[in-house]
Amino acid sequence: MNPSNQNILPTQKWEILGRQQGWNDQSKIAILEGFISEVGLMSSFLKYAQEVADNENGSETAFA
Repeated sequence: MNPSNQNILPTQKWEILGRQQGWNDQSKIAILEGFISEVGLMSSFLKYAQEVADNENGSETAFA
């Protein structure tokens, strides 16, 4: 690994990879959703997304 890359955070590496590949936001979302499903975390992600939605709405919503 290049010494100048050692302090790059994974989120920064993800952004760099996306730019290098020319992925737009929709492509990155599709990749993320595919990974979340593939590793069996969609239920956990849905719970997290629901909590974010509840916070934004100031209430509980349908999937609580």
